[in-house]
Amino acid sequence: MTIPRFPLPDGQPLSGKIVLSGKSYKHLAKVLRAKAGNRVSFYDSKGDEYLSEIEHISATKITCRISQKIKQENKPDSKIILVQGLLKRDKMDLVIEKAAELGVGRIIPLITERSEIKLSQEKINSRLEHWRKIAESATSQSRRSFIPSIDSPKLFSKAILELNSKNPNLLLSEDCREKSFSETIKNFMPFSEISVIIGPPGGFTKTELIFAKENNLIITGLKGGILRSETAAISVLSIIQYELGNL
Repeated sequence: MTIPRFPLPDGQPLSGKIVLSGKSYKHLAKVLRAKAGNRVSFYDSKGDEYLSEIEHISATKITCRISQKIKQENKPDSKIILVQGLLKRDKMDLVIEKAAELGVGRIIPLITERSEIKLSQEKINSRLEHWRKIAESATSQSRRSFIPSIDSPKLFSKAILELNSKNPNLLLSEDCREKSFSETIKNFMPFSEISVIIGPPGGFTKTELIFAKENNLIITGLKGGILRSETAAISVLSIIQYELGNL
């Protein structure tokens, strides 16, 4: 039987006990119908995993005893950063989910001239919480130990200037047909960190492309037909993992 996995509850000191409440409690107690003595695994953002045993189930919480600290996977040698142009809710949710499943280390939502949506600060806070829950769930489902961090949405120029120029930073443009993404990435293997920048529907404007080139971003593309933004994101992340030998 597969051992259920949950992110380690925030703010809990590891004193040998882990207490689950709220949605995690309901899922384990009501949906999975866990009983005392059943095993449960918890993971944190550092990649540490804690094999535990249920000691007690009450009406509102489950108490687990940590039996073993384990590592299900080593920290990835290569960190992938996805800089994704903001999309409408369902599409952005899909990108967050698949990026977590594909082992992305960091996601930066990007505000561009052609962004589909505009978010108030209140909506940004709500959306960030929503995205992080999706990333947690996808990390658990894919049995990875590292939950990707998700930044607050950033303006195009700010996000580009904050990227580490010593690492390969690849911007996807539908107008670039000279060399495909899969051919381009081979020039940088192996790498410790890579950033992929993907625009919203309609792509990047000429002004944004000029700014990217002036700041030494590598402009590349995908051969064949023009893909939706969310499809392009999943495609390039899959290509990266394939080249790393992880698929």
